[in-house]
Amino acid sequence: MEKQSLPKLEIEGFTIYPSGGGSYRPDISAARSATKISWRDRAFRLVRRKGRAAGKASGDDVDPAYKKLLIKTGICAAIAIALLVISTVETPGSGVTDTLNRVVTHEFDIDKDIGRLKFVQTLDEVEAVFSEQPGQPSAVYPASGDIVTEFGKTGSKGVRIKASGSVSSIARSTVTAVGEIGGAGYVVTVLDTGETVTYYNIDPVVQVDDIVEAGQTVGKVLDGHLYVEMKEGEEYIDPIAFIEQQISAVQQ
Repeated sequence: MEKQSLPKLEIEGFTIYPSGGGSYRPDISAARSATKISWRDRAFRLVRRKGRAAGKASGDDVDPAYKKLLIKTGICAAIAIALLVISTVETPGSGVTDTLNRVVTHEFDIDKDIGRLKFVQTLDEVEAVFSEQPGQPSAVYPASGDIVTEFGKTGSKGVRIKASGSVSSIARSTVTAVGEIGGAGYVVTVLDTGETVTYYNIDPVVQVDDIVEAGQTVGKVLDGHLYVEMKEGEEYIDPIAFIEQQISAVQQ
């Protein structure tokens, strides 16, 4: 009697028989094939995973500080270009500026006037410096004529001039006194720069507190002679030397 063939259980790569008495033979070729497919799949999946990770990192891992630097650089470049364009365009305001510069230059020499401020001490003196206009002399001779007595000669504290006609204020000043001595009139003025000038032997035409400009008439000469004294503080100074110094300073 033939032994009944037992059912067999097949697993990938092996053939298993239920009974211990039967023989089995492993399917080596199937196992090797399964092993090869399994490693290929794993390698493919690993490479695909790395590719996705690399693609994601390339877009998301940019340094925020580097992004800000790029933005700021672009803004600076745009501003520089805009300024360059504006500087090459002539605006209406440039014509206004040129006109103002011409007016200021015509009215007074800024450098010269500021240099003269070193010698003033009060606000009134500052105003006097800037009130002098071109064409208006800063100092003039009080009268036309010959000097018959010079300052310091024979003890003279002033100058005596042989003259007639009008007597002019030698510089911008304020009248502080008007009077008469021995039948001859006199006028006392204080210059904006502080010096005191007295005109003797004249017929006054001004009053106290009048402000007179250089060259403005303060009186008329009497008896053909004018006597002028000038003081700086309590010290007598030469009126002619003062006038010439002022004229020279303006011409420089």
